[in-house]
Amino acid sequence: MSEEKKQQTLPEFAQHVYKTGFAEAEKGNYDGAISILQNIHLALPVLTATELQIGRCHWEMHRWELARKHFEIAAQLEPNNDDAGWTVGLLALQMGDFKKGWEGYERRWGSKTFKSPRLHTKHPQWERGKGLCRPIIWCEQGIGDQILYGSLIEKLAQEVEHVTVMIDLRVANLFQRGCKVKNVKFVSHNSRIKMSEHDSHIPIASLGKYFINSVRDIAPSVSTAYLKADPERVALLRKQYGLHEDEYIVGLTWTSTAPVIGPHKSVPLEAMRPILDTPFLKFINLQYGDAQKQGEGFHPSLITTHIDTFLDLENVAALMEICSVIISPSCANVHLAGAMGKDVLLLDANKLWYWNNRIGNESLWYPSIKIYQRENMNAPWDLQLKQVRDELDLILNFDMERVRDNFVFMHIGKDISVPQKMVKSLLRYNPDANVIMLTDKDTPDVMGITERCEYDLDPNEMTFSRVKAFALRNLDEPALYIDTDMIFVDRVVVEECLGEAEIVMCRREFQREAIFSIEQRGIRFDEYKDMTIDQVYPFVACATATKNGAPWQIMLSMFDKIDPKYRKWYGDQEVLKLYAESEAHTMSESVYGCLPEFMEVHDAKIIHYKGPNRKQLFEAA
Repeated sequence: MSEEKKQQTLPEFAQHVYKTGFAEAEKGNYDGAISILQNIHLALPVLTATELQIGRCHWEMHRWELARKHFEIAAQLEPNNDDAGWTVGLLALQMGDFKKGWEGYERRWGSKTFKSPRLHTKHPQWERGKGLCRPIIWCEQGIGDQILYGSLIEKLAQEVEHVTVMIDLRVANLFQRGCKVKNVKFVSHNSRIKMSEHDSHIPIASLGKYFINSVRDIAPSVSTAYLKADPERVALLRKQYGLHEDEYIVGLTWTSTAPVIGPHKSVPLEAMRPILDTPFLKFINLQYGDAQKQGEGFHPSLITTHIDTFLDLENVAALMEICSVIISPSCANVHLAGAMGKDVLLLDANKLWYWNNRIGNESLWYPSIKIYQRENMNAPWDLQLKQVRDELDLILNFDMERVRDNFVFMHIGKDISVPQKMVKSLLRYNPDANVIMLTDKDTPDVMGITERCEYDLDPNEMTFSRVKAFALRNLDEPALYIDTDMIFVDRVVVEECLGEAEIVMCRREFQREAIFSIEQRGIRFDEYKDMTIDQVYPFVACATATKNGAPWQIMLSMFDKIDPKYRKWYGDQEVLKLYAESEAHTMSESVYGCLPEFMEVHDAKIIHYKGPNRKQLFEAA
């Protein structure tokens, strides 16, 4: 970086210090330059805060890679800044990098914004392999966090003799009633504990680092239905409010009271009206805080009870047990219902990391929760509210035979940022899709996939490996096979792409007349000299729909008959062209692989950020 550019990256004070010190060094006054430049550290808090705020803004807009870049700059500027380290950890957890995530998350205790008190004890913190067998788990953060990490208590109990859990008084009995192991005792968070009966302690959120090292660790580590409502309360409330067992009851929350981020996560009650208008349903007002009163008289089907829904979580849990499903934005109610094993339709603002840990749109932490994720923190809720209403209609019609669209992609390599962005956009518009990832054993998990298949794939023969993976999966169902550098901007129905055809290829529409480049990545394609791109490859390989795996089997065999150089590059387009000599049903590139510069003039469903446009991919929300 030039000296001028270095100066441009610094605020005014730092620029002055740098220029003055640099000028002294130019004059040969090196000790004087050092004494001046040492003052640059006074600007570091401003620089760090600036980088953190830029990163947080990108995070809110779902540009995770850009957010990570600024967070890491902040952490490098001030390695001892725990707020920066904690923020880096939170984003790493959201991106599925649990090793780095937990490392940063442990720095929460040094952050100025983290307000939870610590347990004062002379006992050491519990660590695996240290011979500590009677730990105290103590609660921290809000009720939702306690419930989330409480899913790991039974896992810890399997490794020790006895566990005492100091948990929020409002949920202590719910935990004890639902606990499936005998060596765990739940007590109120403000109980007096005999420390002589214990040998260690651990804050509840620190359990994660011992059991969750990859997304695949979540499902086998967390408990399910580990909170249980009091059956007597359930029966009493059902009778009191005239709620019969054969009725379909929906629990409803619309507001989060969390400081700072609560308004961003909340849904206006008025926006819930189309859901409340669903015929033949009764709704229970589960909203807590001052917003609970908004529901009184708002809609004839919305029942507001006498229960204090903030303090009396025993009765809230009993109300939830009566419900067939709960609809809510991210808040403590979602954790409570999910931990009870109740079906939840979650309107997610795309903020909290653990909702990104999912298979399709189903939470890995709470398998009964379906997630409908907003595009970013400023996006409207219209699409997600429609999807929730559609889901209600499907449930009420008992349409359990609905077809889930299949989407298949291949990715190998440590950097999963591109396929991660594609999958998140896909699930936003196709929340109930089957998303199948074909990869090797070393590639990290992409969040949201419903199936992972590992094969022996050669990254040096990328286009051959792609077709090989599709053929080896041999999916015996209709599917759309897609590139990873794609962003979905609308729902895609695979059957609509296919019609009655066995295979449908994406017909090239853009840059058809451009002259084909005969040299790519050090490989020459002189056989196509002076030909247009459309003459060489009339079909683009970014999106191909097939009725089953048979076409991929045939195309894989074609590689034995073509030049080996195609295994490295252009091979997928080459075999598509050869296959098309016998069958060439097509779909439009402007719809299923539109270039971003043309998206405003086409009715696109998928945007393809290929070639020079690839850099724009991380700026796309």
